[in-house]
Amino acid sequence: MFRNSGVCRVIDIETPSFVEDKERKYYRLEPVFPKKGLTVIYSPVDRNTSIRPLISKEEAKQYLDDFGSLKVEIFHSAKPNFLNAHYNELLSSFTFENYLRLLKEIHLKEEEAVRKDRHLSQVDLRYKEEAEQLVFEELAFIFGISCEEARKRFCSRAAAAMA
Repeated sequence: MFRNSGVCRVIDIETPSFVEDKERKYYRLEPVFPKKGLTVIYSPVDRNTSIRPLISKEEAKQYLDDFGSLKVEIFHSAKPNFLNAHYNELLSSFTFENYLRLLKEIHLKEEEAVRKDRHLSQVDLRYKEEAEQLVFEELAFIFGISCEEARKRFCSRAAAAMA
């Protein structure tokens, strides 16, 4: 996983032509699930804090089984900047578990909103979409399935875990 760009393959370790320091090496990464306009990513080898290994199949199954018991605190704020900061903190932790926390928190907010005959905010929807993309891509790659199938499996297992 590269930051919040999703699942990537290391294609090469090289010094890109646009870099001034010709001694510095970079990972050349290619997104497994390409996004519009994003075909190649370069990340310094000596600062690979932006790269983490994918979780294992066993970890993925455990996370899905434990989704219902995952502890979250719903963050409410009338100020979008505070909500953005809160969600950014979860995403920038760069962990699968915090992606799930974000999804569960927004799911609980959505249930609350429905009970009150309201809708989620645009901020909630944007971060929900981003977290879903990251989670579904990682699950899809791990299990060798499509992102759509990963979404279906996640929703099914998460619903069962929360019942």
